[in-house]
Amino acid sequence: MKSWPTNALDHRELNRDLDVFATDPLAGSGLPLWLPAGAAIRDELQRLAKQIAHDDGCVDVYTPVLGKRALFERSGHWPDFRS
Repeated sequence: MKSWPTNALDHRELNRDLDVFATDPLAGSGLPLWLPAGAAIRDELQRLAKQIAHDDGCVDVYTPVLGKRALFERSGHWPDFRS
């Protein structure tokens, strides 16, 4: 297995060179704002992942991004998200 320098795998270092995302405290910690180059990379990775999944027999489903508190309580996840 190839050994990579530690900083070669650091997303902050890569972003300084490639300018693929920005961050803003108002968006939230760890939530990237994809710039044009990053959006293109993300789109291609999503396309590839979807194609591989379809080739393996998977089908698409879509669910709401947000849910009611009762859903999180029933699933047992409410303690993780209540704040």
